[in-house]
Amino acid sequence: MNHETHTDVVIITALKEEKEAVLKVLKQCSISPSEKKLGNQIVYTASLSTVANRSYQITLLAFNGMGNIEAALATYESIIDWKPTYIILTGIAAGFQKEIERKLGDVIVAEQVVYIEAGKEETSGLSLKPKVYRPSHELWQAAQNLDWHASIQTTRPDNSKHIPKALFGDVISTEKVIKNLESRQKLQSLWPASIALEMEGAGTAMAVHKSGTMGFLLVKGICDWADDNKNDHWHEYAAEAAACFVIELLKSGPFEPRVQPTEKNTSSAKISEPKNSISNLPPDDLLAQATCTVRTKDKFGTAWLVSKEGHLLTAGHLLGKDKNTLVDEVTIQFSGDIAHQAHRVAWGYDENKEIDFAVIQLVESSVNRQPLPISLVQSVTGKFTLRGHGETLNTLSNGTGEFIGYINEPNNRLFKLRSPETAESGYSGGAVFSDEAHAVVAIQTKTTTQFVGAESNTVLAMPLYRIAEYWEPLYEIAKNPDLPISPPPFINQKDEMDNILATFAPQYYFLDAPAGYGKTILLQRLKNRFQEKDYECAYVSADKYPTLPLLLKELFNEYGMRYPKDDNLGQQITRFGSLLNQKHKNNPKIVGFVLLIDLGKAPSITLINELLNTFIPRLFHNLQTMDEWFKTKVERHRFRVVVTGRYLATREEVKIKFVPSRLSPFKYEVILDLVWQYVGHLPEEQIKQIAAHIMYLSGGHPGCMAALLRLYKQKETPYPDYFLEDYQTDIQPIVREAINQIRNDIPSGLQAVMDILSPCRRINYDFIRQFMNCGLIPDGNQDKLADDLVQTYLMNRESGFLQDGITRPLLAIRLRQETSDIFLKVCQTAKEIYLGYISKANASRPDVIMVELLHQELQLGYYQLKEDTPEERLQFKVAFSVTLNEHLHALVPDWNYRERIDDFLTALNIDWEFQFIVNYFLREEIYSEQPYQELKDQVKKFRETLQPMTDPKG
Repeated sequence: MNHETHTDVVIITALKEEKEAVLKVLKQCSISPSEKKLGNQIVYTASLSTVANRSYQITLLAFNGMGNIEAALATYESIIDWKPTYIILTGIAAGFQKEIERKLGDVIVAEQVVYIEAGKEETSGLSLKPKVYRPSHELWQAAQNLDWHASIQTTRPDNSKHIPKALFGDVISTEKVIKNLESRQKLQSLWPASIALEMEGAGTAMAVHKSGTMGFLLVKGICDWADDNKNDHWHEYAAEAAACFVIELLKSGPFEPRVQPTEKNTSSAKISEPKNSISNLPPDDLLAQATCTVRTKDKFGTAWLVSKEGHLLTAGHLLGKDKNTLVDEVTIQFSGDIAHQAHRVAWGYDENKEIDFAVIQLVESSVNRQPLPISLVQSVTGKFTLRGHGETLNTLSNGTGEFIGYINEPNNRLFKLRSPETAESGYSGGAVFSDEAHAVVAIQTKTTTQFVGAESNTVLAMPLYRIAEYWEPLYEIAKNPDLPISPPPFINQKDEMDNILATFAPQYYFLDAPAGYGKTILLQRLKNRFQEKDYECAYVSADKYPTLPLLLKELFNEYGMRYPKDDNLGQQITRFGSLLNQKHKNNPKIVGFVLLIDLGKAPSITLINELLNTFIPRLFHNLQTMDEWFKTKVERHRFRVVVTGRYLATREEVKIKFVPSRLSPFKYEVILDLVWQYVGHLPEEQIKQIAAHIMYLSGGHPGCMAALLRLYKQKETPYPDYFLEDYQTDIQPIVREAINQIRNDIPSGLQAVMDILSPCRRINYDFIRQFMNCGLIPDGNQDKLADDLVQTYLMNRESGFLQDGITRPLLAIRLRQETSDIFLKVCQTAKEIYLGYISKANASRPDVIMVELLHQELQLGYYQLKEDTPEERLQFKVAFSVTLNEHLHALVPDWNYRERIDDFLTALNIDWEFQFIVNYFLREEIYSEQPYQELKDQVKKFRETLQPMTDPKG
């Protein structure tokens, strides 16, 4: 497809008669659409004038079949091919009859599309979990009070004079044609607020939602009541009524078109506009509006806008080549604009490793510019464009050239470019815009003419994928460039990466963690590392490609292969295996193939089963059959798969053996380092306080922490206690969203149990039994409940206890906020149970239980403070010190107290979460490590004061 083509709206229909209705209405508006053939599909394009002197570019297509899968495929392909601002699905639907209010021929505008097919098989039967998709708010608002029915030309089949109405409400999307009253009523009872049903809305909505497209709208005419009298008599009229509504809606000019008829000066694009509004400009114009000079006291070069928050990328050597010469503040200036101040965010320079980049950020980001589209590709060919400020030039000047190869060093790579125009000082840091990728893929770093024997007019560029390894927000920008930049992801996954990348690592890995835990970025990092080890590697996301055909098509694209659309699934898998086999034969340097599959937020059960039980095992079998090379296990597995998701590790029905790996919790030290990087320029005490508040309020959830940190930075006048003082208005909605995400992932039968257990960090079978005895959790078999918790991967067994550091903290926040009385009752009960344990001479791991006892004491005391002030906390600290001394006496009831106290001190030293809780709950003015140190000192002093006991056994 020509990248300069732009489309404001793609109108999709399922059936030919629905498409013909739209064409008929366009013809009535004196519009003659152009007919084009794309593959086996006929599409129509037209320009539609609006009342607001605007002009929309419209694309119309029909996928000639019913069903959500077909709709998802057609919608996804439309988004890829046309990159529209909006998708509108129109045609016919069945209504839910309601006397007087609804008539055949009325038009349904979906307020919500409800997909009711999603569910889960449980012992009690099928548990439905409807998925709800909302349309574009902008189009929805514009559809209200629209005068639209006058343009309907088809006569009503009943010859009545009824004027059709637009009805707004929820629409059920199903996979079945319903023409039975009993079946319809049963379906309607599943979502009583619904007013109609159809078969394509969920597929379209899902594809739009997953792709990040701006929005969609569903408009359909009622053609029957889905009962025993269902027929085709009203199809033509209903389809035309819906088409008239859609065209009249667009003629009202509800949104800004991608390109205005008179628009020529692209440099005035506003940051608030969609990025797609400029992405189809010629590369030179695109670069011109986003490129600027960057100046320090003695250096001069080029920078360019990479985020909507005012981040710019440039060459690292412009800010200094070591920490002694490194500068924090620079001046930047866009062409035709005033100078702006910017400060350093990230920097790297190491000539031996070919690292040369810097990230700077505008102090005030109110510039009328758009960030450039970026790509993290590792291989690229063809021509490039670059805008920069050459040393001999007074103004911004363009440069062009071509990619001619790579300079490869251990663990790094530079692009090698040929350009007669950019091989001089001043262009350093410029954005290398690839015509092939239609995005920036690298920054220019240096010329090679300074080296003996170098080819003339050769320049080197550092790929963006390598910069993303050091400044990880680039991963998020590349994934969804229209979203504001996120803070650096909270990554604490070095051990997991090392295990997966090891030469003798298992063939199949599951990475398990809730939504927002950085699984997607981890896969991107793994992809880069595998490629450095000469693996062919492909990454696909079920969020973007929610069905196996879509995923498989993307895998073909990732490997540069043509998708065999007409084959069945088995043939497609065989074809894919053949192409991988041929790829190895063409390039013997390849050591293997790696598939990285991100199952995303809510993959369907069907997709999971198809992937794990059909696609992966069949593909590997085909590879082994085709080539002995794939059977080799002497050095490494030739074919490997890494899958990320939630609660997958113990799926008994999976045919292939996956090694589970649970992503580790995030420590305070990790948060502190990232706050230093992201906020900076604040006193150390404030940085510690910010990091502590983020850790406490988020329950350690990385996605939630990222959002809180971004929110903090966006405040005009930040102060350390902002997180507490503005909790209700700003913080709670962010935290609540993360809580709901995690809780909704828990099997429904265990949600209430996990809620109650959430204040307790470690439990065992006896603990569960005592909770059952006091009625906090339902009575039953404690062994079975413990096994259920482990098998669903909600908790893991370690040192004789069930524990969890991922789901539990957020659930504890929920319990504390929504039912504080129950929360405190759980803490009190747990305290009594733990105290009874440590008093026993033969108690198992009393050192660990003692830590849990103190954890409950801290929660009980802190959450019963009248106010969270230094004065209140000081009184609590004094009382806790007395309580600690009492519990230490209970810990040593017999002669072997020295061993118990030493074990307890060891348990304290390795428990980073408890250390953080002590420091946060017992802090004075600001967060510090002093409270924990004082606790340890008290324990040591207690040990010294005790008199030695005699072993009663002699």
